[in-house]
Amino acid sequence: MLDESIKATISQVYKSILAQSGFRSRLGQRVMIAEIAKTLSAPENRIVVAEAPTGTGKSLAYLTGALPVALAAGKKLVVATSTVALQEQIARKDLPRFLAASGLKASFVVAKGRGRYLCPVKLSAKTGYSAKQGDMFGMPVVESSRPERIYQSMCDALDAGSWDGDRDAFPVSIQNELWSSLTMDRGGCLGNACRFRGQCPALIARERIEKADIVIANHDLLLCDLAMGGGAILPSPADSIVVIDEAHSLPQRARSHFGGRVSFKALAKALALTQQALSAADDLGPGGSGRNGKKGKKGKDATAEARSEAKALSRAIVELSAVLDQGIPRSVADITTNDGCRQSRFRRGVVPSELSEMTGIASVSARALAKTLGKISEEVKKAIADGRANHATAEAIAGQLGGALGQIESAQSVFESFFEASGAAETSGPLVARWIETRSSRDGLEHSMEQCPTDVSGLLRGKLWSAAYGAVATSATLTALGRFEHFRREAGLPYEPQAVYLKLTSPFDYSRASLHIPSHASADPSDSKAHTAYVTMALPDLIEDGGEIGGTLVLFSSRRQLQEVREGLPEEIRQILLCQDELPRNALLDEHAARIGRGIPSVIFGLASFAEGVDLPGNLCRHVVIAKLPFDPPDSPAEATIAEEIEARGGNVFREVVLPKASIKLVQAVGRLMRTETDEGRITILDSRLRTKRYGKQLLNQLPGKLCSIPC
Repeated sequence: MLDESIKATISQVYKSILAQSGFRSRLGQRVMIAEIAKTLSAPENRIVVAEAPTGTGKSLAYLTGALPVALAAGKKLVVATSTVALQEQIARKDLPRFLAASGLKASFVVAKGRGRYLCPVKLSAKTGYSAKQGDMFGMPVVESSRPERIYQSMCDALDAGSWDGDRDAFPVSIQNELWSSLTMDRGGCLGNACRFRGQCPALIARERIEKADIVIANHDLLLCDLAMGGGAILPSPADSIVVIDEAHSLPQRARSHFGGRVSFKALAKALALTQQALSAADDLGPGGSGRNGKKGKKGKDATAEARSEAKALSRAIVELSAVLDQGIPRSVADITTNDGCRQSRFRRGVVPSELSEMTGIASVSARALAKTLGKISEEVKKAIADGRANHATAEAIAGQLGGALGQIESAQSVFESFFEASGAAETSGPLVARWIETRSSRDGLEHSMEQCPTDVSGLLRGKLWSAAYGAVATSATLTALGRFEHFRREAGLPYEPQAVYLKLTSPFDYSRASLHIPSHASADPSDSKAHTAYVTMALPDLIEDGGEIGGTLVLFSSRRQLQEVREGLPEEIRQILLCQDELPRNALLDEHAARIGRGIPSVIFGLASFAEGVDLPGNLCRHVVIAKLPFDPPDSPAEATIAEEIEARGGNVFREVVLPKASIKLVQAVGRLMRTETDEGRITILDSRLRTKRYGKQLLNQLPGKLCSIPC
């Protein structure tokens, strides 16, 4: 039961926001606010799953419904978005406006991974600063190169208090290679032994998270925290109401996150750096001195043992590479990706027995090395804390060992998984997709082993939905073919009544839009060549019709068809095209807007990412053309393995996977037309299967509003 005081607070907050912002009250938004507040205030089953179409105002709805409940219950509100860009938008725009208009008193912070923050130890190593507090950022640096000028600028900004060590807040763009040399991963962090502990940007950011009422995170950071047990980076799930925005992408992100990859080239480089660090660590073991010159026998024994284990792992990698150079044994499919990489996937994740012995040796060697390096790393940190080691030397050793340790532990997990899956099918649990990627380089073939779970529902159920005090999962597209079942199953969500499912209607008037579907025989993509010719023939007239009133967005399901259609169009049409990837995304959208603003026709050719994440209100888009239905064959390693499992139990891959995903993508593509309440225009889908196939009616019934289908 919703407490009367919370109900009164929410009512007052909503009225204040409407009065101060000029927003219009919307039925779907009010329903979403009420259901979130009521469900989160319940004694149990505090999970809301809400499909909120564009225009609902879902950010305002979940903040209004969830924040007063969280504050009253003494819980944190954790909002996880799909991207860092959306994270910044909420933190810089949506949330400050909400708090200012609502009158609620709450602090907030943006949570980021350790890799977004400068490590003062690394900066000290680059510049030679002393460890004396107050002087560590004051020593002059000779400005002989751009990196050194950047280092000096960082020091000046830190010393002046104008920069907090956050990469995104630094006024100059920093190249990835340079920035990576200034960050420290979890394994290399010195912790309490660090002389810069009081000035550590990552630690200071962590302290801000602990104090904040609202934490703005992203999916990747949330999944990273859950993988570590929860509460390691973000507030503990048990003490949090977690809002998952753009929740439709969470299962796929989780499959990628809970998987693993080992690049033989990167691992070999890490082992080489490990050998260097071990040579420097000989005198820093138990009984070692660092400063007084005495050597510790146990320390020497440990580093000698680690060297031997590193050599054994290096030999295993060389032997594995030699076998893979000759071809992948009994791989079920070799697929060449757009960037020239060959993916060799093993049927149902079962690895050929020919690789069993070598992956087993690699796993054992990596496990032994990781254990020894962990002990040495701890001894180095103790030597620093006890004052037995030179800071600069020991910090460099700890950083190298910690970075290598993380890679070796990850590699060990993959090697062990491949070894255990050698020669026999897995007998229990969801399948794990396993494959090998091979690329050609100047040095020969480069191999990597990869894996990911095909089913993350159990992981998300145990680590998120069951662990959190309360949760809200929301997006504009969560249902497939009118039902939540596809998303519920992939995300591991409970059935009703253990969770509340809301399907809100669009606030936009889709009667202002018309839907055109061809009946022409060539509009069937089953004959790809004929269909491409048909699209090429039809587009000039369609573009001319749309160009009279505003911009046109043409969406393709394949890069190949986009390119072939573009090449076949008349020159006068090609001159007004803006094609995805020919310009940076923001530059392309700015140019399109400038053309429309000057009354010049403009047409955007885009792929899948433009069907989901592009906002073109008003005259910027008056006509959306969809070249064909967005059916994606399950050809990625994870999807192909999922398809094999479905077929093995007698299921239908098209019905269970391909059609539901196409339904979601079609709704997203159609939604590009209506972005405000006054928008209007035309949607043309150049795919006659909507009329000729049985599933066509199902897909049409899923489309929003009152779209009127007109033959063309």
